[in-house]
Amino acid sequence: MYVTRPAERNLRRTATIGLEPLTNMDSGSLHLPAEQNYDCVQCGRSCKAGWDIAVEEPVRRQLEGHPLTLRVIQQHGAALVEKKTGPVLNMTPACGYLEPDLLCGIHRHIGVEAKPNICRLFPYILSSTPEGTYVGVSYSCTAVRQNSGRPLSVQGEEIAALLKSGTTVNVVGEDGLLVHASWFTQWSDYRNLENQIWRRAELVGMQAALAEALTGVARQVAGWARPRNTSPRPAPEELTGCLPAAPELLARVRGEMWAQLSEHSLPELEGVGATLGALEGVEPLDTPEVEKYLRHLVFRKQLVIHPTLLSNLCLLDFLPTFLALYGQGFARLRGRVMQDQDYWDALDVAEKFLVYHCRGLRPVYQRCARFLVEQLRSPV
Repeated sequence: MYVTRPAERNLRRTATIGLEPLTNMDSGSLHLPAEQNYDCVQCGRSCKAGWDIAVEEPVRRQLEGHPLTLRVIQQHGAALVEKKTGPVLNMTPACGYLEPDLLCGIHRHIGVEAKPNICRLFPYILSSTPEGTYVGVSYSCTAVRQNSGRPLSVQGEEIAALLKSGTTVNVVGEDGLLVHASWFTQWSDYRNLENQIWRRAELVGMQAALAEALTGVARQVAGWARPRNTSPRPAPEELTGCLPAAPELLARVRGEMWAQLSEHSLPELEGVGATLGALEGVEPLDTPEVEKYLRHLVFRKQLVIHPTLLSNLCLLDFLPTFLALYGQGFARLRGRVMQDQDYWDALDVAEKFLVYHCRGLRPVYQRCARFLVEQLRSPV
């Protein structure tokens, strides 16, 4: 996860990226999403996802020499794998600590405090802002997608306890929120934009509201003078918000996004990549499920926990098209018209590889933002 810290007043640097623990949190300063439920359904999917799960030194000390770890080594050859950044759990083909009943052996035999931070945190996505901490969830989680369990709105004390244990969160400062290139703005300015997105979403839906926000911010940035250097600088004016979207322009930007993504090693789960084609004729998926996902992304501050704001708007605008493309790809692979499971599988790919973890794709989104701005400066 990533931290956005304030840019210094002398503008010598932009917002920096890193990790930060919060320990002075209580449930009263949490913002919890309405209409979202979660309790673990013990599917074990995240324990088989192949992610690098960092093992902190205190966790390593608890695991080393424990009979459970010795059993994992005997069965899997290794419990931990050393990488340049430090030890990670051996996830080949699944976490060695995952037991046959799909429960976590560490949690069962040693205790929850012995689990790596990432495991204790999942599926929560916590973003500390000047207004308090927003609690989101990952749609890679089966229970989240099924909306299964207790409402998150009643889990404040449990989440506050997790925060007090020192887990890492996204931190968004008062200043230094990158809009595009070296231009940055303040949290209050971003919140004004977000509030306008929410108001428009009530009238036209979140998908259309995000397209309007992308258009508005891009047109505004295109009107700013080109900076002579890359030194960070405050935006010359407040963000004005949503403008009517131009379908032809958005289609060009989505096409550029797909062209850029196609040059990367996108996941070809179950061979679905071989069924994917061009975007021609692919309409963005417009369903209540997509609307709910987009709304949750905005709520959990997805627009500002990765730089930059404009590139994040490009991504969120592209997601309904990506979900349609991948959902149809899964359906063709299975020899059928698109069904719910095809959509959920497409959403899993989007959440894992495009949205939250990104895996090196942020420069792609930023190039698409530059493409959009240049299109507006020199329209074709």
